[in-house]
Amino acid sequence: MNLRVRYPGRCSLCLQGWLVVLLISSCGGESGPSGVAGPAPGVALIVSFDPASLPTRILPGTLSLFDSANFAFETVPVDDFVVGADPYVRVFGDSAYIVNRVISTITIVDLVNFPEFELVPTRPEPQDVAVYRNKLYVAVGRPGVQVFDLADPAAEPTEIELSTFDPEDSVSDPSSIHVVGNRVFVALRRLDGIWEPRGNGVIAVIDADTDTLVDSFELATSNPNTLLVKTPDASAFGGDFVVGTWGPPVERESGCLQRFSEGGASTCLVSNETLGGFVSAVAYDPVGDQLLVNVIDADVRAGITRLVAVDSTGGVRAALEPESQRPTDVEICSTGDVVVVDLIDLFDPSSGGLRVYGPGLVERTSSVIDVGLPPAPAGGVACL
Repeated sequence: MNLRVRYPGRCSLCLQGWLVVLLISSCGGESGPSGVAGPAPGVALIVSFDPASLPTRILPGTLSLFDSANFAFETVPVDDFVVGADPYVRVFGDSAYIVNRVISTITIVDLVNFPEFELVPTRPEPQDVAVYRNKLYVAVGRPGVQVFDLADPAAEPTEIELSTFDPEDSVSDPSSIHVVGNRVFVALRRLDGIWEPRGNGVIAVIDADTDTLVDSFELATSNPNTLLVKTPDASAFGGDFVVGTWGPPVERESGCLQRFSEGGASTCLVSNETLGGFVSAVAYDPVGDQLLVNVIDADVRAGITRLVAVDSTGGVRAALEPESQRPTDVEICSTGDVVVVDLIDLFDPSSGGLRVYGPGLVERTSSVIDVGLPPAPAGGVACL
């Protein structure tokens, strides 16, 4: 049975087995200097979860619309099943898709009627989503991909089997999924039970019209672990994908920022050793025709992060100089504004907030903007 629930906004929703109970209550919300009228260029959706959440005890989170032009924001408290611990968010059209990796749901937020949303249960451990026409593709550990009909909430999801890419445990460990034309690209990590890669990462290619596997190829290194980013065809990167990879947890410095084409040509653009750590997030910067890359020190205990710029030849330069900042995520809006998550202190997640930089990475904010709960460290910001 496929249980999908439409949630009417500022309400509390209780799920008891298959019984759905709507409890109407005003949750209220917080606003910045002037509030946010709604989706517009330069507006970003911020997904925040309580840093005290644990896999066995998820606490309520928040959704925020943040205007990078004037720093106004509207923050709405939501229940624990709407934003779970360790979420990602993607935006396609007038909807945002929150991937709740711990509690195995997708929250589809109606950006026109914010914060109305629909709740979609998935197979365990969803990792990323992509949209093709009326179909929602969800990367899950087993069988690999679930496909939901967005036009028919009552329809059962279909499944695309990718377990054959890791026959030892039948779990292909997808990390990200991305649609280009009518092709769906799925990054597979192929891990054993203790996060050790069994070999190089693999990209599986699916025909979105028939939902069948049509191609696959190996990456140059193991463990693709960030969201896939597709560069523009007219850029210096020639439309290639980029993704951050690293080795086992104790060897994160062994990977690289990987670049690969739709046809399967794969190479390391720049090594983790050169970057000085492993990649947590990547965004394409059209102003500089470069990548902005968040890097976390391979020794996570050092609490050091940095934002660097990488060109198409693998050249690296520091994008943010202040040592007091701890950037962990970056998103670039269509207005050219760069929204950065600054956790301030990696060991005190409650201290985090947002900074905004204009074209040329000139900071427009004078300090971290507090939107309530700290944004998710990586994947929690999406420009509309």
